[in-house]
Amino acid sequence: MRKPGKQRLAIVGAGPAGLAAAWKLRDADDIEITVFEKSLGLLGRAATRSRHGLRLDPGANYFRTDLPEVAELIHDQLSTNELIQINGDVDVFDRHGGMAAGDSTLNGETKWTYRSGINTLGKMLAAAAGCEICYGVRIAQVRWQRGTAAWRLTDVFDVDRGVFDAVLLVLPAPQAIELVGPEEADVAEALSQATYQSQWSFTFGFDAGEVTWPGDFYALVNQDRQHRIAWLSRENAKRNRVPEHTLVVMAQMQPEWSLVNFEEPAEQLALEVAAMIAELFGWGAADFRWLDVQRWRFSLPTGRADVDMLRAAESRGLYVAGDSVVGKGRVAYALQTGLDVAERIRGR
Repeated sequence: MRKPGKQRLAIVGAGPAGLAAAWKLRDADDIEITVFEKSLGLLGRAATRSRHGLRLDPGANYFRTDLPEVAELIHDQLSTNELIQINGDVDVFDRHGGMAAGDSTLNGETKWTYRSGINTLGKMLAAAAGCEICYGVRIAQVRWQRGTAAWRLTDVFDVDRGVFDAVLLVLPAPQAIELVGPEEADVAEALSQATYQSQWSFTFGFDAGEVTWPGDFYALVNQDRQHRIAWLSRENAKRNRVPEHTLVVMAQMQPEWSLVNFEEPAEQLALEVAAMIAELFGWGAADFRWLDVQRWRFSLPTGRADVDMLRAAESRGLYVAGDSVVGKGRVAYALQTGLDVAERIRGR
């Protein structure tokens, strides 16, 4: 039900951009915000899972605060009680397993996360925003109603979720295209320029007495993109996350490998990936104590949406933010798009 004098804004997706926008609009007395999130968690692919008595970040492992407005948000506006710095560099390796020092400039920038998981950021943004968040609601249609000059949202069970003066889409572009339908051909065309790759993520718990991390670096990234593993990181580098007797290793796989194996059984793939890690680190064997897996159909943005075309749709109250308008999967960049779009919504 519309409250008198209020403009209703629907945010579809509780990722970094959507929550940053909701937070930025928290003091807009004339805007009533409802967030629809298909899962039961916050921050999208910057997710945290509780597994094996630990808090694990299977997607985005950390974030930077090199953007001034994002730095102010993280360090000045939100609580820093849980904020921790990740120690250690990100080094590189090639398809033959050769390792080398990483980019000195990037390694000079601080890597941040939260003691209880990266999605602590989402929880703080949501709490500060004070808006309604509808968890477990997958929106299926966003339709423009010419008669009322507003947007009607319907979920996958054909339940009417209400009429809104404006809608902000912050989900992956292929999913956003499905929502707007053929009636918004210009928006769909703009979004189609944003392409994504799939990715498997494996987290292994090893006995620290049997295997050791081969250096003081935090993570390794495959520089030539010819190895089947794209990223390896040591969760022990995150303070107070992992007990001393356990080595927790996260492996994120190359998109090509992930796509080919996307429907394969996770347990069988995990044995293959553990063997890759053992070979890379010269362990001889890698018998893990426990395993956690996660896969994303739309994980890594490889192309950017046509922002100019998307801006044209804003005159009718349809907005897009998130990594689809950046073309890169970076938490800070997604946050910035949310802060930026909030200013445009406020000024509409």
